[in-house]
Amino acid sequence: MRIVAGPASRGVAVEVGGMLGAELVHPQFKVFPDGEHYFRLPDVDPSDVFVIVQGTHPPQDKNLVQLLLISSGLRDLGARKIIAVVPYLAYARQDRAFLRGEVVSFTAVLNLMKSAGIEELVTINVHAPWALQNAPMKAANLDAIPEIMNQIAQLDKRIDYVFSPGKKGEVMSRTAASILNAEYRSVRSSRDPVTGEVRIELEETDLKGRNVVVIDDMISTGSTMIQIVREVRNRGAARVIAACVHGLFISRADAQIFAAGAEKIVTTDTIPTPYSVVRVSKLISEYLRIRNE
Repeated sequence: MRIVAGPASRGVAVEVGGMLGAELVHPQFKVFPDGEHYFRLPDVDPSDVFVIVQGTHPPQDKNLVQLLLISSGLRDLGARKIIAVVPYLAYARQDRAFLRGEVVSFTAVLNLMKSAGIEELVTINVHAPWALQNAPMKAANLDAIPEIMNQIAQLDKRIDYVFSPGKKGEVMSRTAASILNAEYRSVRSSRDPVTGEVRIELEETDLKGRNVVVIDDMISTGSTMIQIVREVRNRGAARVIAACVHGLFISRADAQIFAAGAEKIVTTDTIPTPYSVVRVSKLISEYLRIRNE
């Protein structure tokens, strides 16, 4: 197994390679004056299995094209198998057509990956995990929630409640609460398909003097997280930690989350941010090690 460090995720690739004791490959890479990408890859033995580590976080299109170029190049050189480790998988938000004529971007991106030679996809807390069941390649969706909760447990010894929004919220909050020895609550949320406006509804819970974690798979503009943090603070919560797997923090969402009443923000390094205190390399390495046995 050889680990290919994509330009978007070199740090994760280096850590994964070190943990597995695998050869690390750094492709020659440059950008032409017009913005197009150039790669030169190493010689390939027909028995080689290549693991490309390349996130598709912003700039999504640039990082996605780089992944496709690297994979198609390895395929053309005769690699036996290509596995893509994509810590943050872009375009997963649109997993079905909500309105007539909408393009299902998740399906389109997965098909592009398959066409570029990717036979197996490994990602982390994808936004629409149910859609991976119909992926055109073998797909694994790793869960970073336990790693995040273990980190929070080191930061704060007493967490009373965990809240999480959306259709994945109950499973996510239950998993998190079991690690923190806390109670869990899901948050009903709905999004207007035209305006994108999010509305939340929390079940009645006495939070006066309580310590609370609000966990989501992703924070983009932060609109859902901001509303939940503000509401639990209005209900008397003493301390609030905002946590997520993928921290995009569009339009200074982090500042707005703090302004709503969060004391800390905790996220992983699937996307490098000032709050990326949880490393996903161990999670990825353990999966690849077990898979390779």
